[in-house]
Amino acid sequence: MLPFTIANTEKMAPLMDRIQQNPTSANPMEIFTQMMSAFTSTLPIFLICMIPTMYLSVNWQFTLPLIIDKKMGFWTAMKISWKMVHRHWFSVFGLSVLIGLINIAGICMCLVGVLVTFPIGVAALMYAYEDIFGRKTA
Repeated sequence: MLPFTIANTEKMAPLMDRIQQNPTSANPMEIFTQMMSAFTSTLPIFLICMIPTMYLSVNWQFTLPLIIDKKMGFWTAMKISWKMVHRHWFSVFGLSVLIGLINIAGICMCLVGVLVTFPIGVAALMYAYEDIFGRKTA
């Protein structure tokens, strides 16, 4: 996401400088128009950067549970997570999207609903973790 951040910052810098120099002369509608223009001009960069970001975050989603559950080292857990999730990538991606939508619905409920939806999402991820990596035998 660094290329998007750099491009967006360069587009927003003149506007922010002008607002800092004279905050009272800023017209809210003009500011909004310039901010939207800066965002839409950098939108293709954002979308291009999102593809590898989503791919990597889905592949490494179970790194922390592997470290905690299997007591693996960081790099080993990242490699194992990559290998196992790569086999089930679309299922894990679909689950992540579904959990995200459920959490957005919880946020829309005056932020209180996320207190219910977030634990449901974590439980769903841990169920998927056990399904992909197998249950720990005592």
